[in-house]
Amino acid sequence: MNNIISCQNIHYHYNDGARTTSILKGLNLEVKNGESIAILGQSGCGKSTLLNVLGGIDKVNTGQLLINNTDISTLNEKKITELRAKHLGFVYQFHHLLKDFNALKNIMMPLLIQGVDSKTAKANAMALLKQMNLTHRATHLPGELSGGERQRVAIGRALINQPQCLLADEPTAVLPTSISRVLDGDIK
Repeated sequence: MNNIISCQNIHYHYNDGARTTSILKGLNLEVKNGESIAILGQSGCGKSTLLNVLGGIDKVNTGQLLINNTDISTLNEKKITELRAKHLGFVYQFHHLLKDFNALKNIMMPLLIQGVDSKTAKANAMALLKQMNLTHRATHLPGELSGGERQRVAIGRALINQPQCLLADEPTAVLPTSISRVLDGDIK
């Protein structure tokens, strides 16, 4: 199996004024295609930061991070964004939906950004809404959805591009267990 993510001696810290806070210290990790990994730890230990680093959102201070065998430290921001859009899906701890777009358009957005025609994007998004029992909420804005419904829309948005790797930060905290099948790979 090929690695979708490979970390070699990753170090990440941030500066807060005169103080430096180290989050990752010499991380080595490989994530293979088709593999499921859970990152566990107490609140504030750096799990969300790790996901941001793995997704190329936060840049490592030292070490090498490969996404689909590409060293992202050699890429400019546009190329990192393209690589991330092609290979990774993100489900954030808080949904981060676009408040002026309904559930359907929030899910369609990644495809539209990549230039997929509107008809195809809509059909694919509706299929995801159907799998998550949300077709009746397709035209509702995020403010009109429950917390669990918003999170399901965020999961749909993360899955719409059929990413090789899904990075999820506590994605099921507000979801009914019947939706877990979506995250277990039952999306076709």
